[in-house]
Amino acid sequence: MFSRPTVWLTPALIFFSAVAAHAHDALQSSTNIWLRPDQMEVELILSRVPARSLVDNPPPVPVTDGDFGSTYHTLFQKSAPTLVDVTLDGKKITPDSITVELYEETDLRFDYIFPRPPNGKLSFTASFIKRMDEGYINSLGVNEGLHMIGMDNQTAERPTWDMDLGPKKIVVTNHAEGTVVDKNFFFNTVAFWAIIFLLVMGAFIWLRRKNRPSPPSA
Repeated sequence: MFSRPTVWLTPALIFFSAVAAHAHDALQSSTNIWLRPDQMEVELILSRVPARSLVDNPPPVPVTDGDFGSTYHTLFQKSAPTLVDVTLDGKKITPDSITVELYEETDLRFDYIFPRPPNGKLSFTASFIKRMDEGYINSLGVNEGLHMIGMDNQTAERPTWDMDLGPKKIVVTNHAEGTVVDKNFFFNTVAFWAIIFLLVMGAFIWLRRKNRPSPPSA
């Protein structure tokens, strides 16, 4: 898990894009998260074959183009809120909308639209994996703007991925007194007064040189 863009993530982005562009097998899915200024989109794509496991008491018919609208769409729409779990600082975020549709020839696509989360610890849990067969893997890619800022392979043993949004804080907790101190406050305060001091000293030196009397001419 990586929390900021790095040069070597470029080939990884190409890899994840290639995975998402092709049909998934029965033991693989992909999740793409896009962080935008006004919203966060979570796109889950998986094969139609294991998708039947995502609904309770699935009908005996497979998920085909014909049976999707008449049989499965309502069932998938009902189960969709339980398939992924997104939290910010431990508090669950509820999506504004969820859509389910057939994707390409053999896949299914769940699209979740969330409000843009503020700074904090963002966690994404692929809860649907517990319904899948052993060895199932979900390839996760997180994007902000044109940059991939995180990626992970989620499994039943490791279904949760998290990262810190916004500037990182160095926090010290005094458990005895129950107080929390943000060291960034001290760092920022010291930096501020250091800059002020340098500006004042620079102005003082400049004025002193300006007012220094010129040496008498020979």
